[in-house]
Amino acid sequence: MSACATTRRGFLRTAASALGAGLFSCTFETREVADPSAGTVRSGAVPGVGPGIAERPVIMTFGDAVRIARPPSERPAAYVSLATREVYVDRAFRDRASWLLDAHISVSTWVWRIPLPGDSPLTPISPGDERREFEELPIGSWDPARSPAEGDIRIVVGRPTSVTLEFDCVPVQTTSSRISADRLTVDTLVPGPGEALREDFGTLGFGTRHADPECSSPSSNPNTVEIFGWAHHP
Repeated sequence: MSACATTRRGFLRTAASALGAGLFSCTFETREVADPSAGTVRSGAVPGVGPGIAERPVIMTFGDAVRIARPPSERPAAYVSLATREVYVDRAFRDRASWLLDAHISVSTWVWRIPLPGDSPLTPISPGDERREFEELPIGSWDPARSPAEGDIRIVVGRPTSVTLEFDCVPVQTTSSRISADRLTVDTLVPGPGEALREDFGTLGFGTRHADPECSSPSSNPNTVEIFGWAHHP
């Protein structure tokens, strides 16, 4: 089952998709990964490098929800932070980033007016719309240790692929709880040679929270937990 495709402005909200979120690192973490060809579990695989690999994701807390930790291997070409109202841009990809973001850039102030998820493409953004205006900063100022916020956007240079996520009683980092959900196959990006493409951070699916290591019973928290992460929309 693949992730639902949307427009460039669309925001993926589906219980049938899940994807990795950024982590406080610039290298992929070691994790257990199912190897369908051998029927065993192996560790240390880089997600999205080929078909037929089921990745057991690293899960972190995200308020009352959880997010999947998938750190980028390289600095993105651009990053839009909804929390700080800033857009960090590599000047070499400025034109491409503005096109992918449907942004209007003020020639006098360099303020980027970027539509939010759900905005109509036919509705122009008026000057002074603080929720949709972002200060431009160099990509070198972006802090990869900052946790993403819902609605954040990043432009990654690489190629699109699909990743299958295996939610078989996966532990939530720094807690005693675990998450279970159906296996999910989603669209993602592999940084490296390729073109600049867009990923959005938001609600990707839902799982069940468990208190015991066997996931035989739910915890005292609500059974259903929201899963956040990054998704590429072809």
